[in-house]
Amino acid sequence: MDTRYRTSDENIYAIGDAIEVTHKITGAATRLALAGPAQRQARTVANDIFDRGDLCHSTG
Repeated sequence: MDTRYRTSDENIYAIGDAIEVTHKITGAATRLALAGPAQRQARTVANDIFDRGDLCHSTG
């Protein structure tokens, strides 16, 4: 997955509970099952699909 949540198939995105993110303190890969980060990830994907730029990019 890249920073835009695209998988190895550029037409498939992975967000929310389906991904691992980097823990901001430890740097370890972790799962983050929270609605807020999932909504930000969804907005990033929507912006990418509609070529709206990096309006609300977040990795976590």
